[in-house]
Amino acid sequence: MKNTHTFSILFWLKLANTKNGKAPLYARITVNGKRAELSLKRKVLISHWDTHKNKLKGLSGETRLINTYLEQVHGKLFDCYQKLQHENKLISSRIIKAHFLGTNENRYTISNIIEYHNEHMKGTLRWGELRRIISRHINIFFSFFGKR
Repeated sequence: MKNTHTFSILFWLKLANTKNGKAPLYARITVNGKRAELSLKRKVLISHWDTHKNKLKGLSGETRLINTYLEQVHGKLFDCYQKLQHENKLISSRIIKAHFLGTNENRYTISNIIEYHNEHMKGTLRWGELRRIISRHINIFFSFFGKR
């Protein structure tokens, strides 16, 4: 079965935050109609922005530098998408953004946590203590995630 996703990357200026003729530069990642916005931490002159080409107009050194940066960001975002697709992982705009920023979280199951605990505490605790501690930790785990 082949999974198909609509995927696009758009660069745009957030005109609501304009100061002194400059606006912050953003990237919008869209997967299957769901968006995630990403600040690129750059401010550019509104008059130099080409809305049709999604890049700066002109040939100055700063313009070339920012346009090169936009191409690099586009390439990295696309690489994140392709990597997720190749690994048959869940693909969403938020997941691609997290991979790009390096904030993707590892998800652990209860069995992973118990296995980790058993391996690292086996030699230090007696069997009765181990069982009591594990059950206490499981109760803490469920009470913590039950509140969300």
